[in-house]
Amino acid sequence: MADHGSFRRAAEALDLSQSTGSRRVQALERRLGTPIFIRDRCGVRLTHAGQRFLRDATIHQPVAPGE
Repeated sequence: MADHGSFRRAAEALDLSQSTGSRRVQALERRLGTPIFIRDRCGVRLTHAGQRFLRDATIHQPVAPGE
């Protein structure tokens, strides 16, 4: 979502419906206890908490064997 600037474009790239992508983000935000996206008529962008989450998730992403 963060790379695409909108839930619609991200959903298309991930081959999901927009509502499915939005529900998954909302569920993640509930688990984290904080919003990770600022939503407005121009699209979406990461909050500071979203930036930290993305950075930490990227750092801890498992690497496939042989990479």
